[in-house]
Amino acid sequence: MASPERRSRPILACLVSAILASAVPAAGQPYVHEKLVQPVYVTVAPTYGDVELEGDVLAYGVREEIDAIGFAEGAVFLFGRDQGGAGNWGLIKKLHSPAPSIGQGFGTAVELQGDELFVVSPYFNGPVGVVRIFGRNVGGADNWGLVREVVEPESQVCELGRSMDVEGDILVVGSRCGVTGQEGRVFVYERDLGGPGNWGRRQTLAPADVETTDWFGTSVALSGNLLAVGAPLREPGDWTTNTNNGAVYLFRRDPATGLWVEWRILTDNAGTNAWLGRNVALDGSTLLASREGDNRISVYRCWQGGPGNWGYAGDLVPPTGSFAIGDLSESIVIDGALAVVAGSTHGWVYDLYDWPAFGDDLQELLPSGGTHSFNFVSVDGGRIAAAGAIIGISTYVIDVWAAPTADLSVAVDDGQTVAIPGTTLSYEIVFSNGGAAAAAGAQLEVDLSGSSLDLANVAWTCDTSPGAGAGTTCPLSAGTWSDLENGPLPFGIEPGDLVTISLDAPVLLEASAPPECRSRVRAPAAQAVDPDPSDNTALDRDALGGPLIFTDGFEGGDLVVWWGQGGCP
Repeated sequence: MASPERRSRPILACLVSAILASAVPAAGQPYVHEKLVQPVYVTVAPTYGDVELEGDVLAYGVREEIDAIGFAEGAVFLFGRDQGGAGNWGLIKKLHSPAPSIGQGFGTAVELQGDELFVVSPYFNGPVGVVRIFGRNVGGADNWGLVREVVEPESQVCELGRSMDVEGDILVVGSRCGVTGQEGRVFVYERDLGGPGNWGRRQTLAPADVETTDWFGTSVALSGNLLAVGAPLREPGDWTTNTNNGAVYLFRRDPATGLWVEWRILTDNAGTNAWLGRNVALDGSTLLASREGDNRISVYRCWQGGPGNWGYAGDLVPPTGSFAIGDLSESIVIDGALAVVAGSTHGWVYDLYDWPAFGDDLQELLPSGGTHSFNFVSVDGGRIAAAGAIIGISTYVIDVWAAPTADLSVAVDDGQTVAIPGTTLSYEIVFSNGGAAAAAGAQLEVDLSGSSLDLANVAWTCDTSPGAGAGTTCPLSAGTWSDLENGPLPFGIEPGDLVTISLDAPVLLEASAPPECRSRVRAPAAQAVDPDPSDNTALDRDALGGPLIFTDGFEGGDLVVWWGQGGCP
């Protein structure tokens, strides 16, 4: 079924989606428990911190752990997959602050990016914080040595790094304090700005309407050229109303200047004491924002409610218990189409791709070895990590779950760049599986726009290669548009195999928009996950030769500007 996002785009000539079927949520349980990780603490009852999982490394920050000389400065435990045996998650190293001080909160927030580890101490020098960057193999194999420190020079900053996110060469750090009180600010740093290896401040973000008690910067989430910032105490009017509705600010990066520009304020469904934006999570065209006040999570999607809009799509609601929404915890994360939400005594996995039922949990995650809370979660492809305290003794443990992976990708090409009305475009759409798990029950969905293509004369054939996988099947050996227009067709694909759709689509003589073929593939939510969703979409788009008519205010003909102005990935 076509999603609202796809139906709302007026200039869409050919959209091809391979959507792997998801079963009823109760039947889909792809994640199985892999390991219970139990750090060895010095602190009797460590509290707060963060967990981050990437590849074969698991980082867990404990902001009140005691160091060797008795300072409650915090620590970061680094665990490695297969460390100490196959399937084990063994301790690689326990990191302490290079400059110990009582209560600095080392490990309050942690981020892993490749061979880099970013660690926050929000109270390093009284109320002034620091972000430290450690490098893998710096000073020896798996040593994780200090590479750089980021200290904000601006006066009156406090709790730097209360929230943090990093992507590529951009580091975003939030602070709930500001010049006049707790209005909050967000600092954006860039790699190599100010010298090789340096992380220099590019910009300080503070909305024009921010007020003294808004807590702007409590949460941040970065995805490409889009940045989401939570302000959970923002009021709809004057700050003296004290309603604590909350809001999420969206910023877009100007490609010409590299500066971040305020773009949207999301307040949908933010009622009195909702605290919208206490936690935020962002990936591509989906944004999650917690509402602590009524124990919900607002879902926003790009193009929801019209072109270029980021609209409120609905809520995630805990089937039982409550979400673990609160301060100093990353309780919601997104990876591709999967969202993981921490709960009071367990967690939930949501399949956000399934629009008709995205509010239903795909799987419930139960802790192993007894009952403990879930406070911090992280997801990386085929694995989920969740940290929480064993109820009654407040000792934090970490559960790791793993799922089979079907690493699907798609490519589409018609071999040309200009389409001439009256000719035929021959698209080759190739779906591949580079993962270890088969993708049984896959579904192929094709949408063709009648504004550019002659649907009555569309024809296609299907083939598989290399053909060794007995489970690799075509939906049909050949077909027409009538075989596709009534819904998706099932097929299956084994690891290492290809399914190729060769589709011929005549271009109408009166075509009014450039022909386009957009393809998408996803892993079967009830069977497996896709560890790399970055190759799940592909686009082939041709310029339209001959006369071209533009409507709806785009007579200038700049479709590149039109397509990019919405701010969607």
